[in-house]
Amino acid sequence: MSAQEIAKIVENVAFSMEVEGFSIPDDQKKLWEKILRGEENASAILAAYIADAKKMGTAS
Repeated sequence: MSAQEIAKIVENVAFSMEVEGFSIPDDQKKLWEKILRGEENASAILAAYIADAKKMGTAS
């Protein structure tokens, strides 16, 4: 999976979170922009988000 594909997934998750009333901090948005430009390790970041979601009970 490419960084762009992973970034799109993260972007979709962020949009869903905002629709549900969660606020996305600006630093998160900036991080996703870096992912889109290939400046960050998208796979590691996505794995961290999945781990956090599992802790919160929002992912299986």
